[in-house]
Amino acid sequence: MYSALSLAQSRVSAESAQRILEVTSGVEQMSFVCCPVAFLQCLRLPALRAAQLRALPALSSAALAEVAQDFGRPDKPTAMDFLSKEVKGGAMAWQLQTLDLSENCLRGGGRSLAIFLRLPELQVLQLERCDLELEDVEHIAKTLSRSGVVRLDLARNLLRSKGLLALTRTLASSKIQDLGLESNEIDYGEALNELKLAHDKRPFPGLRLERNRLGPSALKAFLMSLRHQKRSKAFCPPGCRCFEGRGEVM
Repeated sequence: MYSALSLAQSRVSAESAQRILEVTSGVEQMSFVCCPVAFLQCLRLPALRAAQLRALPALSSAALAEVAQDFGRPDKPTAMDFLSKEVKGGAMAWQLQTLDLSENCLRGGGRSLAIFLRLPELQVLQLERCDLELEDVEHIAKTLSRSGVVRLDLARNLLRSKGLLALTRTLASSKIQDLGLESNEIDYGEALNELKLAHDKRPFPGLRLERNRLGPSALKAFLMSLRHQKRSKAFCPPGCRCFEGRGEVM
């Protein structure tokens, strides 16, 4: 049985997608980059550990909400199946550890993303270039203290100062070890100071701030000003190269 499946840029129908999913229940890693939105069904596979759902045509906050409700509503059997540690008929724990939803327009989908953040096994959530609004970031931030996620990627979402401030309010009480904030129009000011305070309360090894409104020298000086922690092993998705010169705290 195969442990990984990639159907990147395929254009199969919803019916074909369902048939594929029916025979791949044991697959642990699935990549559906630029595939039909019907492949959101893959999130319901019990053995799935890593799902890459970048740039899905027609994936919106509304489509994401429909799937998220299945996980977040206790009155639905599917929610009980996947959020419970034990399932009738056997011990089948839901295994999803990495979810990559980057390059989808998820504006207004903050509540749904908060549901995914509370999934018991999830450790990595990638949301690069998702056109998130301030309210979405606030929903994410409010959930961080109750989430087991250790890596959160929010690059290219134009968070600016208000979005960064929202994140810093719960960062110290979260389990985040690797935070990606590249290309978010972040500049000097109160938000950056609050980020330093939040980081220094609970130092973590990975903080990425490249391509913001900080020059190379200023960025280096800021990172060096942070309270350092000896790097621990970070949880990264398959093939990740996030610690190869991308501005982590050493």
